[in-house]
Amino acid sequence: VALDALCSDPPSWPEPTHGISQLRIAIRYQPKNSLLKYATDTATLFLDITDYPGEWLLDLPMLNQTYEEWSISTLKLMLQSPRQLKAQNLIDKIDAIDPFAVVDEQLLADLAEEYTELLHYFRHELGLSVIQPGRFILPGELADAPILQFIPFTGFSNIDANEYQNAGDDTFIGMLRARFVEYKERVVRKFYKEHFVNFDRQIVLADCLKPLNAGPDSFADLQLGINMIMESFSYGQSSLFSRLFSPKIDKLLFAATKADHVTPEQHGNLVSLLNQLVYQTKHLLNYETIEMKTVAIAAVKTTQAGKSLHKGQLLPVLKGRRASDDKTITVFPGSPRVRSECGAQTSGRKPYARPHSA
Repeated sequence: VALDALCSDPPSWPEPTHGISQLRIAIRYQPKNSLLKYATDTATLFLDITDYPGEWLLDLPMLNQTYEEWSISTLKLMLQSPRQLKAQNLIDKIDAIDPFAVVDEQLLADLAEEYTELLHYFRHELGLSVIQPGRFILPGELADAPILQFIPFTGFSNIDANEYQNAGDDTFIGMLRARFVEYKERVVRKFYKEHFVNFDRQIVLADCLKPLNAGPDSFADLQLGINMIMESFSYGQSSLFSRLFSPKIDKLLFAATKADHVTPEQHGNLVSLLNQLVYQTKHLLNYETIEMKTVAIAAVKTTQAGKSLHKGQLLPVLKGRRASDDKTITVFPGSPRVRSECGAQTSGRKPYARPHSA
């Protein structure tokens, strides 16, 4: 279906991923650099390709959190720029609720819907990356299910810890906690065990250009999201024996996506931008014993690079089709640059503007 959309006349972008799809490829090869070369002339490598909404990946850090810890960390984000202005109304509504009163399920459903709308705003209007729970904005088969009707509680600093621990599931706070635990165990942990637990190689795709366009807050949020995701996996030296019993990721590739949205001479800057994003992660986790690389890639090349004369100066430009009206346009995309003291900046004759191509 996706290939049909790309190859149609005129071509169009495929529909975004809403669920999980998988493909297994068996690759026969001749071993050269492992013990297998002494045992067999040919070996088979099974490559499993799993496509899923990237938003679900940000749920993995929730596996190591209690409902209280998740609520506190989520509230901390909501009280910071750029989230606070839009989130304050919902925070005020939650603050007004008696956590130990008998739960009003309709009220809870309404608040969960408002929180979901807030997450959509953070994601699509502000260009933020840390969106939890990810299934709220891309629920897949869980659309409208009660398991998605919970919110972060904002008043943990004002309630007694013992009273909270003893709260029944029929109370507001008790039901929130129960649904969080159910979501974490039935949805997130199942997703992790089925698709991630046995990895020994990992590719992390990062769209650096969208948050760069949105500003420093969005760029910093992407860095936070990458750090959170990396903490959810096990890294270290791996061997054939260890992979059978306690798999660890020993090769890691960070890929800056949409490289076709900058001119070829700027690909080095795009990789430098990604290196800045993962710099903190490299120091927080044990990367000394694993092989790690960063590259710039494009899944589909949607533009053509060239030169254009502007006021007597030859500038690098991109030509592509604008998605809104399918009109062919030529743009000067600017230059993504890194500035260590504040995260990132854009340099060039105008701020970086991604070409709208289809």
